[in-house]
Amino acid sequence: GMVVMFAVVIVSNLIFTGRLMSTRKLAGKRGRINIYNTDAVNSACLYGVVHPAVYVNDNAGYNEFIISHELTHYRHRDNWWALVRMLCVCIYWFNPLVWVMYILFNRDLELSCDETVVRRFGMDIKSVYATALISMEEKKSGLTPLCNSFSKNAIEERIRAIMKIKKTSKFAVIISAV
Repeated sequence: GMVVMFAVVIVSNLIFTGRLMSTRKLAGKRGRINIYNTDAVNSACLYGVVHPAVYVNDNAGYNEFIISHELTHYRHRDNWWALVRMLCVCIYWFNPLVWVMYILFNRDLELSCDETVVRRFGMDIKSVYATALISMEEKKSGLTPLCNSFSKNAIEERIRAIMKIKKTSKFAVIISAV
């Protein structure tokens, strides 16, 4: 089972990397990170461990908030954590708790990046950022993003979390420093 999982992950990543390399066009650069436009992705993503880059699709809709979100993944080294997460899934593929960990870990990474973006740009942008996520999800899926067969999907959870972010008070900062 483990060999099959590793084979699937390696082959699918090689195919995806090939699609990215053959369709990407340099759209910009932020620090050491290149930003590419490509039709190979439906929504923005950070991809790569050795030479990570942000990949966006003009048709999916992206803006400064989305780019900042992906760059936050880079600053948090989430590309390396994705590798560790995938190794765990490949080794312990038979354990359902590892699959739950995989899903929850990914959710936590997204929520953390969302919070970082809101704090970086200011509390005033929460609704604008949430609208950007909804717009991107609509273009990606072609459907209403908040309606699916599940009771609660990831984008809805992210938007609720964004809207609940509170500004950190000076008192809380002082207390946590002590």
